[in-house]
Amino acid sequence: MTKQIHVRARKFLQEFFNDEELTNFCFDYFPQVYNDFTVGMQKSQKVRMLVENSQRRGRFDELLAALERERPKSYPDHFAEQPHLIDLEPQPKKAIEHNPHQIFISHAHQDAKFAQQLADDLRTNGWETWIASDNIQPGEKWVEAINRGLMESGIFALLISANALISRWVKSETNAAISLEHRGKIRFVPLTLEPVSMPPLWETYQKIPFSEDYNQGLKHLLRRLSSNDHGDFPRPKQIVVPVRPDSSPLIEIVTEPKIELEKADNEQSDSFIHPITGKEMVRIPAGTFSFSNSIGELQKIYLDEFWIDKTPVTNSEYQRFLDANPEYEVPSVASAKLFSLLSDNIFEKPLARLLDYATYKLDNLEKCAWNSQSRMYPAGKSDHPVVLVTLQNIVDYGKWAGVELPTVEQWVKAAIGLDNRIYPWGDYWNENYCNSAERKIRETSSVKDFSPQGNSYYDCIDMSGNVHEWTIKKSHKYVMGRKVEQFQYILKGGSWRSNRLDVKIIISDHFELGKNNIGSKMDISSSDRGFRNVISKSPT
Repeated sequence: MTKQIHVRARKFLQEFFNDEELTNFCFDYFPQVYNDFTVGMQKSQKVRMLVENSQRRGRFDELLAALERERPKSYPDHFAEQPHLIDLEPQPKKAIEHNPHQIFISHAHQDAKFAQQLADDLRTNGWETWIASDNIQPGEKWVEAINRGLMESGIFALLISANALISRWVKSETNAAISLEHRGKIRFVPLTLEPVSMPPLWETYQKIPFSEDYNQGLKHLLRRLSSNDHGDFPRPKQIVVPVRPDSSPLIEIVTEPKIELEKADNEQSDSFIHPITGKEMVRIPAGTFSFSNSIGELQKIYLDEFWIDKTPVTNSEYQRFLDANPEYEVPSVASAKLFSLLSDNIFEKPLARLLDYATYKLDNLEKCAWNSQSRMYPAGKSDHPVVLVTLQNIVDYGKWAGVELPTVEQWVKAAIGLDNRIYPWGDYWNENYCNSAERKIRETSSVKDFSPQGNSYYDCIDMSGNVHEWTIKKSHKYVMGRKVEQFQYILKGGSWRSNRLDVKIIISDHFELGKNNIGSKMDISSSDRGFRNVISKSPT
C-alpha cells in the first residue's frame, strides 16, 4: 500500500472528524490506540498515532473499512480506487452460533505476542480460538466484535498480567464472561503470566500459572480443557505440546480414552498411574515454597520432588487392597461409634436430645459402612473417599502398596503450590468449590463433584472439605543419649462437617500417639476422615 494512501487517510480524518468524533471513533474501532491518548493531546497527534498504529500492526485495511462505514457519503470521493471493504446495504442479522470448542482469549495489547503464541498452540491441538487481532471483521466496531466473540465462544481464557489489570477492555470482557459463566454459558479459565495482586472475584477461580514455564502451563491448560466432566465441551483426540525453543521437536501425548501422560525422552511426565493402587499420582517438583507454621509465621521450606495421589483413596481403590488381602477386616462402624459420639461431647447435650442425636450419628456411620459379608462398599459410593479406616488400616495399606502418608509440608505444598494461597483454588471463599458444612450435603461426596473448580495449584482434588486427611510430622528427641523418633499424626483440609474457616489449608487438628486423648489411638476411625499417599520416586 502506497505512502500516498496513508497521507490521504490522515487528511480525511482531519477533515471529516472533529476531536470528539475522532476520540469516539478510536474507542469504537481501535481501543488500543484510544488507551494511549493523553489529556491535552491535539487532534493531529491522535490522527498520526492512529494511522501509524494501523500501519505498524497490519490493520490499515480495517481503518479504511471503519472510515467507509462511518462516512459512507464522503469516503468514495477520496478513496475511489479502493475496493469496497464492507457491504453498506443492510443485511438480515444472522443468528450467532455458539461453539463450545472455541476459546475466547482476553488479553492486554501489551501481551499480544504471548496471546498469539497461545492461540497458535491451541489451534495445533484442535481447539478453535477467538482473538481480536484475527477475528475482528473489517468495519466492525470493537464492542460488536467482542459481544459476538463472547456469544460464539464456549471458553473464556483470561491472560492475567499487570497490564491486564489496568486495561479497561480486559476488565469489561472479564466481567461479561463471569456473568456468562454464572449462567452456564461459558467456562472461565484464568491464566497468570506474572505474579500480581488481582481483584477478589478473579481470585476465586483456580488459575493456571504460565509465569515460570510456558510448556508446563500449556500442558496444564490442555488437560483442563480436555476434562470430560463438562457435558458438551468436546475433547481433542491428541495433545501436542511444542517445546521451546521452536527448533525443538514436538512431544505428542495421546489422551484417549483417559488423559495419562507418558514420558518422553526429553521431558518428565506430570502424572502416572500407580501399578499397585491404580491411583493417578501427580508430580510435585523439587524446590522451595512458602509455608505458614502453626503460629502463622511464614517460612521458606525446601522439599525434594515427590508424587502424591491426585484424590483421596476412594472406596473402589481401597477394595483392591482388600481383594489382595481377603482376611483383612473391612471398614466398619464398631471402631467409629464411641469416638464419633465422644468427640462431639454428646453427654453435654440436653437429655431430651441425647437419644435423637445419638441415633442421627449412628445412622450417618451406617451410611458409609461396608458390608462385612459381601466385603463391598456402600452402593453408589465407589468414587467417594473411603472412611471408617483406622490409622493402623492406613499403615497396612501403605505397606501393601509401597506408599506412605505425606508429611504436613508435602501435603501443604501440593495444596497451595508456590503462592501460599488460603484455599486450594485461591484466597477467596466459594462454597461451590468444596464439600463443606455450607453445602449441607452432610456426608462424603464423589471426588469428581468439585473438580476442576476446586483443584489445587498442582491439580490435586478435594484438598479442602469432603474428608479430613491424615498427614504425619516426624521429629526426634534424645533419651539418655539415644535418638528416639517421634510421630505426630495431623489432620488437614477439613471435611464435610467443617465450616469455611476450618477448611483453610493452614488449619490443622493434632493427634499425638501416646497421649491420653480421644482420637489418638491407632484403632479409632471416623466417618469424616480419609487419606492419600505419597512416594518419593515414580516407577521407572
